[in-house]
Amino acid sequence: MSAGSDAGRMTKPFQPSLRLKPSILTLFILLTVPVLATIIILNYVSNNRIARANGQELVDRFRHEAMDSIQAIFDPIKSLVRAAAVLGDQQSDSTPTTARSSISTPSSSTAPRSSASMPA
Repeated sequence: MSAGSDAGRMTKPFQPSLRLKPSILTLFILLTVPVLATIIILNYVSNNRIARANGQELVDRFRHEAMDSIQAIFDPIKSLVRAAAVLGDQQSDSTPTTARSSISTPSSSTAPRSSASMPA
């Protein structure tokens, strides 16, 4: 036997026409990229729906709270105006007509004088 002969080596009976590493890598990419894209799209759609529903709920809640707050601010003012109107009605009913006319139209002697009408 000569030193350079191939008699001692086993020959491969089957040689694939495709190389194994690139085909596995290609299959991995072709299978994982669509799955990843599907997960991202579903997550986006789901989160978008939830965010819009929660946002609308918050807007409605804050609108109702603002209206309640404004009503709470104006309620004491309304009650004071109503009380003043009732007191005014009661006072006008108890005063005689002559006194009422003198109260509603002040005379020139009791009216305060403005600085523009005072003689210099």
